[in-house]
Amino acid sequence: MSITETKKHAVASYPKRYNLERYMFFIQRATGIFLVSYFYIHIFIYNQRIDAALWASIKTAFGNPTMYPMSFIFVTAIMIHGANGLRLILTQLGFFIGKPKLPVYPYPPSSIGKAERVILFILISVAIILIIVALGEFLFFIR
Repeated sequence: MSITETKKHAVASYPKRYNLERYMFFIQRATGIFLVSYFYIHIFIYNQRIDAALWASIKTAFGNPTMYPMSFIFVTAIMIHGANGLRLILTQLGFFIGKPKLPVYPYPPSSIGKAERVILFILISVAIILIIVALGEFLFFIR
């Protein structure tokens, strides 16, 4: 096999397009990992038996306005993770799935139906509105 054939094979085997469900799966996992790691760090810091001077330095470090973007990223991750999680719960309970169809070759990807796509856009829109409100609160708090 020559180099050009190898390149053609590698390009042909790479998925050309992911569907919306795949992207939301990745976002759900990424925000979940971020939130769990944040909570572990939070619990570790607040459960340390430390003296008052070290505690005061930690409070000033986290009270610094340079930490506000990290707090905003945390709130954004909560909103997106919650909206997507609510969609997943509704889907697992059987809402918005639709009726099963006979599998006919070639199998079209139908992992996310029209009703589920609508509820996804509604929930993500609500999350984005709440993120914008949170951004306004953070910007007001910085002033």
